[in-house]
Amino acid sequence: MMANPRYCGNCGWQATLDARVCGNCGQVLTPVSGWDAWSPTTPLAPGQPPAPPDPNSVLYPSDAPTLYSPSAASAAGGYAAPPPYVPAYPPAPAVPVAAPPLAAPYPTARSAARPRGCAARLGRAMFTLLLVLVILASVGVGAWALFIRPAIHAQVDGALRHGLNLVVDQAAAHIESLPTPPNGTYRIPGSLLNDTLLNKLPSNAPMKDVQLRLTNGYMSINYTFAGRLGGIKTQLYAEDGGVHARNTTVYGPLKLIESGPELQAALNDALSRLPADLPITSVRAENDALYLTTES
Repeated sequence: MMANPRYCGNCGWQATLDARVCGNCGQVLTPVSGWDAWSPTTPLAPGQPPAPPDPNSVLYPSDAPTLYSPSAASAAGGYAAPPPYVPAYPPAPAVPVAAPPLAAPYPTARSAARPRGCAARLGRAMFTLLLVLVILASVGVGAWALFIRPAIHAQVDGALRHGLNLVVDQAAAHIESLPTPPNGTYRIPGSLLNDTLLNKLPSNAPMKDVQLRLTNGYMSINYTFAGRLGGIKTQLYAEDGGVHARNTTVYGPLKLIESGPELQAALNDALSRLPADLPITSVRAENDALYLTTES
């Protein structure tokens, strides 16, 4: 530190030669009365005030200013280190600056693998869902095959067989009521068979709106089951003196309950109820009537 530094006479602030105002208290500085001089090379006696500064002196410090108290220097036996620098005014609060938006990072190995990880998880979820659906479907199919279908089949098959037996019995009664035709051919109108189904079929039968038709060598039975339309179609032929059914097909919702072979077996059982003393040689189903030709 240089000799003869200059201090503010009001607060002890060390100032430079060209300063006009104290940087700590704002006191106007004058070359003579406003300054206290102190040199660390010249110890002061206890109670001795510092000498006034030399206005012509050019030995002024160039370091950062510090505080100095003459009374502290006298109490320390002529020399005391200046207290640490204390700013005159508190620093202005820092204004937060908004950080610029971060740019999208370049794809790395981890980020590039992320879509594949999501796809893998989605694939596992889909596989699990598919597996659950397959299990539920298997359970449902098993329950349908073992419990539900047999119960419904027993009810539907019984109603079908009852209705077919009524139709065949009505046809046999009609044949017996007719005189033997000259050509040996009996005509059974389809309306007679439909009236039988309409009047004698039980009201609790699962099939509704049952209607029988005879045309083009086939016997067709239309019905409504579970609110949906369906049908049964079979071909009639004569063999061994009796009438038989073949090529039986099922359409509509009844197909889930009755198969073609099952219905064909029910039809053949009903046709066997025709009179055995009338050996039938041919069968024709046309013009909504059934023609049975017997041996003359």
